[in-house]
Amino acid sequence: MLERPDDGISNSCTAVAATMLTTAAGPGLYAYDTHKSKVFVHYKTGRVPSVGDNFVLMEVGPPFKRHHTGIVVQANPALNSTWLTADGGQRDVMTPLALDNLGWASREPKTPPSQEAAFLVPRMFGERRDPGRGELANLHRQPGINLPWGHFIEGWLDITHPAVGFPKHAYDSLGTEQDFLDMRKRVTTVMKAFEADRALAKQMQTPP
Repeated sequence: MLERPDDGISNSCTAVAATMLTTAAGPGLYAYDTHKSKVFVHYKTGRVPSVGDNFVLMEVGPPFKRHHTGIVVQANPALNSTWLTADGGQRDVMTPLALDNLGWASREPKTPPSQEAAFLVPRMFGERRDPGRGELANLHRQPGINLPWGHFIEGWLDITHPAVGFPKHAYDSLGTEQDFLDMRKRVTTVMKAFEADRALAKQMQTPP
């Protein structure tokens, strides 16, 4: 899943998403190819993806080229809500909070590309730039502020659409939903830690 196999230090959001979805659901049009699928859902207000759907973000452009992809863990149609996604190609953000040179709470030091990994990523959802055009902002980047803003949501692959097939209904080897229960616990833990982190970051803010 390396973005550049010759250096062995970076991973790719496209490779991580495609590999995970192929493992869970079988071969398909994933990552940056999701828009080619007949079950690709284009974003519009009030329409949000479900758990396991493969989302695609666009540059705010122009040009409006594809920028990032990942897997939805939880989503909420309410504006300014926090989504959770599972993404590759992320800068290692598991470092202490500190004030950057702008006086805002952020993470330092900025870690090198060799620290890139796949994480559960909290993202703020909204329509800040253009009503009717959804955006997601990576809250790990600057956890203390409402970012100005994120990337446009092109849409997502509806992973449970009948046309997709999804042959592995009991994904864990025992067929017991233990994988779901384990993930639910992890999501709860991640969100608690994130909210505590964000509260600390807000305390560290310096008014602009």
